[in-house]
Amino acid sequence: MSEEVRGGRQSRARNLQTAALWLVGEGPSTTCEVPVHGLQVDAMEDIDRARELRRHCTWAERRLWRLLRSRRLAGYKFRRQYPEAPYFLDFYCIEARLAVELDGLGHGHPDRQRYDAKRDAALASLGIEVKRVWNHQLVKSEERRDLIENLWRILQERVPHPDNQALPPSRREPDRSA
Repeated sequence: MSEEVRGGRQSRARNLQTAALWLVGEGPSTTCEVPVHGLQVDAMEDIDRARELRRHCTWAERRLWRLLRSRRLAGYKFRRQYPEAPYFLDFYCIEARLAVELDGLGHGHPDRQRYDAKRDAALASLGIEVKRVWNHQLVKSEERRDLIENLWRILQERVPHPDNQALPPSRREPDRSA
């Protein structure tokens, strides 16, 4: 039995690696050094790290992903745990160059806030706008709706879609719990 048939997962990883190598004009090897904004980044390690981050996401990331995936936000395509230079962006719309970062309790600490500001400045120098969202904004449906409307406005300002698709009406009553 061939290795491709036995190890479907291995052959997919090998195919991704080969495709990445051909994109940068190199032949097959075990790693692929890809220049990204002046840095050397191992593409396969980035892919593996992004997959790991997706597998072990927080409740807030799962909830927001349900709202953004499959072009659900007015046709804008978002990606999860997108590698950009030395960072991994929680959610990223390439078309609008907009990153949505979810922040939990730890991001309120002054040291973490300084790191986040430095990271946001580095991303801004690449033309990427960062929208920071606190996890608690995803608890109640009213707050989720406000967040999605805010994201839609930002996306429309940055890259309006020709169809300018309006947001669909809410499918259920908002949470009434306090």
